[in-house]
Amino acid sequence: MPAFINAAGNNMQARFSWHGENFEKDLKPKLEKGLTDAANVYAKAIRKKLLKTSGAIAWTGGTKLRIKHSKAGQIPFFQTGNLALSVRTSFNFGKTRGRLTKMKARISTDVPYAPTLEFGGALSIDPNKKKYTRIRLINPLKSTPYIAARPVWRPTFFEQKDQMLFALTSRISVLGP
Repeated sequence: MPAFINAAGNNMQARFSWHGENFEKDLKPKLEKGLTDAANVYAKAIRKKLLKTSGAIAWTGGTKLRIKHSKAGQIPFFQTGNLALSVRTSFNFGKTRGRLTKMKARISTDVPYAPTLEFGGALSIDPNKKKYTRIRLINPLKSTPYIAARPVWRPTFFEQKDQMLFALTSRISVLGP
């Protein structure tokens, strides 16, 4: 074994043995749990933000609906709850037994107007999807409106990055179980 000499002139030799398979076998479930915790922190923060700011919905005269909309740059106001309730997490931890593989967490929504609210753009909703058009059927739009961005996902990611990193790494210990 070659000798390593430090600045003080002391001989610094070290022996170690690598137990890679055992290390990976022990680390994989911890990473899976940490990734799950991190994704849930993010999804919960998004839901909380979307449910926090309520838009004023008032029925006036039986069938007329008056809605207070959020302004550009603000979090979209809570009106029906579809957006907040549709935030989902899904995970893919790979199929290889005992070995580290690609691990993915996905936080998503299936609400068709979510990308338009996040990035801005022309709002077009399929009239056949009644779940998202109840208000539009009462108050039909004459033309396709342009919506300025009302970002929630990106700012929430940067606000929650420290908590997500903590959730991911808190399960992992280099000193043992």
